Amino acid sequence: MVGLATLKIDSIFYLAGLFIGAFIFGEIEPLIDAFYNSGNMGRFTLDQLLGLPMGVVGFIVILIALGGFWGSELLEKRFGEKA
Repeated sequence: MVGLATLKIDSIFYLAGLFIGAFIFGEIEPLIDAFYNSGNMGRFTLDQLLGLPMGVVGFIVILIALGGFWGSELLEKRFGEKA
């Protein structure tokens, strides 16, 4: 709110996004009411969802993370600033 009082552009966009998001949620909430109020599923983890052992899921997550780091390095080399 202080940013809005000093007319900071990022604060104006932040608050606009906040109000627009609240309005959109208010409009679609009746459509997703059954899901939104369905209750607690308890503990539900990724290994249960995939039906794999926890160690295998952990290894896959690590591979995905390493692939993301490798891919970001490639993109940085290709599109980064030329110093």
